[in-house]
Parts: sequence; C-alpha cells; structure tokens
Amino acid sequence: MKKFIFSILCVSVFFIGLGGLINQVGAKFKSDARALEIIALARQAIGGETVIKNVRSMTITGNAAQTFTIDGVSRTGQGTLEISLQMPNQFSKMLKIGNESSGTKDGGIRRETQVIMTTKDDDKTVLNQNGVNEKKRVVILKNDGEVKNLSSENEIAANGSKRVVTDTSRFRQNELFRTSFALLLSAPEGLDATYKYTGVETVDGKNCDVISVESGNSPFKLFIDQSSHLPVMMSYQGAVPIVFKFNRNEPPTDVLDNVKTLIVNEDGTQTERNDKERTFIRRINGEIKTAEYQVKFSDYRSVNGMQLPYKWTQTVGGQPDQNVDVMSYEINPANIAEKFQNMSSKTMLRTNKAQ
Repeated sequence: MKKFIFSILCVSVFFIGLGGLINQVGAKFKSDARALEIIALARQAIGGETVIKNVRSMTITGNAAQTFTIDGVSRTGQGTLEISLQMPNQFSKMLKIGNESSGTKDGGIRRETQVIMTTKDDDKTVLNQNGVNEKKRVVILKNDGEVKNLSSENEIAANGSKRVVTDTSRFRQNELFRTSFALLLSAPEGLDATYKYTGVETVDGKNCDVISVESGNSPFKLFIDQSSHLPVMMSYQGAVPIVFKFNRNEPPTDVLDNVKTLIVNEDGTQTERNDKERTFIRRINGEIKTAEYQVKFSDYRSVNGMQLPYKWTQTVGGQPDQNVDVMSYEINPANIAEKFQNMSSKTMLRTNKAQ
C-alpha cells in the first residue's frame, strides 16, 4: 500500500500591501554622497532614468530548482516561479514544485487538508488561501466547544498538493523594496530609506561597491560591479526555511484534529470549510531562526531597453537554496491586476514517496 508523504517548505513568499507603511514615513533620505553616486551609475547602466521611471509593474516567470532537507536528506525539486510587482505597494510570489497531477490514480491529490501554524506565544494566524485574505478572520470550532479566533501572520495551509505559507511581518516588510531596488535601483514612491556606502568586496572575482540599504526593520546590502555598474548580489537576514512532513491520511501527533473551520468575511458572513477538509494546528516553539540570504544576479539581457538578470542563485546560511532561470520579464503587463486579486502568497510543493 502506498502512502503519499507531503513535505511543506516554509519560504518567505507572500502578498503584501505597503500602503500603511508608506503613509507612516516621509521622503527624507539620510544617505551619503558616495552611495547616491554609485546608485546613479547603476541606474544609468540598467537603462537610464526615463526607462526606469516608465516601469510601473512587472511579472517575472522562470524555471526554479528548490533545495530542501527532509529527515536530514537534501533534495532538489524542479518547478516554476512567478513574481509580480506593481508600484508602489503590491507584490506576489508563487513557487510551484512538482507535478500535482502525477503519481495518483485520480489525477492528483484532491482531498484538502488545512494546516495552520502558530507561534507558542501568539495564537493569531491568517489563512491565506482560496481568496481568503489577510482582511478576513478564521474561526476554529473544536470538539469541546471551544472557539479559537485566528487573525494574524504565522501560518501554513496545505490544500491537496498546494502549499501556502506566509512569514512574520518583521521579515517580509521589505520584500517588494528589495526586489524592486535590486532590479530597478528604485524604491517604491514615498518609502523612506537610507543608503550608505560600506566599502568594496569581491563577489565571484568581481570587485563590487557595497551599498547598505535600510527601510523599516529589514536592512539589506546590494553589491554593484565596479566595472559594469550592474547589481551582482543582494544579501539580507531572513527566516530560516522550515520543513515538516505529514501523511495525507495520518496527520502529525502534535496537532488538533477533527475541528470545524469557519471563514469570517469582511461583511460578517461566514463560510464553512467543506467536509473533505480537516484543520490541524501546529505550534512553533521558540523564536524563528534567522540566517543570511544571498541572491546572486547574472546573465544580464536587454528587455524593453533595460538590462535585467536572467539567472538568480540564492543561498541561505551559505547552503544552496534556490536557482532560477528566468524565462521572461513582462514590463507593465495589461493583466497585472489579476495577479493580486486573491491577495495570496503561494508555494506549491508536492513530493511522493512509496512506503
């Protein structure tokens, strides 16, 4: 008899709205002249002021190889990655690993299982799936009649072969900023930031000017090639990816099973999850561990008059994490609004193992 083992990879992928953050900050920049000079050279190298200012939105699609560790064994899954951003305040990232329709007689795992992860000291979570967004609440009605209201940030939801993860706000506020700045050397309008020149470092044999960029609680560094003036690497501190696994029909022993899940919409109406779904709550003990993320950019090509990287290589704590071969950049796509309709962040990961 075959049992399908599912593994969930916690990565920092999400949709964010920065409107509130932008409203709280001004346009005051306390940056040094050397940093601003290097940024100006980099902006010219990637295409110039006019070309950059014309970019209001972007969708990036590519093939991804994601490395994750289960039971001490590192594995690499092949899939696709899609990143969409729209200035000044929208960002989404979807990673699909594996083929959800392969290996099962019914053409894919269809039974839905919801897994909600909370921190030890904070029971608030968000269910960010199937159109349920951060503006809605999740109510868990347990067998003993106790009602739990879940309404914040740390969660993992598993839906068949779909995996939905979000990260804590302190690690995610600058994801839009980091991505847009690394590609366009531009911050979202109205977002306060500080740029500091920190010296010269070598990346893969290239001498790079290093710019420290800070906005909010998530600083990062951008490494700019002294010769080409193109960005070659970005580094920052982020949450260490968490992996856990469970059998589709046999959930982990440290979860609450057989509970009813109600979705409370913004208008006060409630939607009950169907009877094919079960909700589990898993607690994360202690603080979320952090590590240095390094994202290297290479293979620059011309796109609509801009130089953009077609190879992204990411490590976490010095270990391989993700390699992306970009297939296309769409600049100002007409359908960009569709990318944010569900305000969801999705990682879809499917691994099968016969036992």
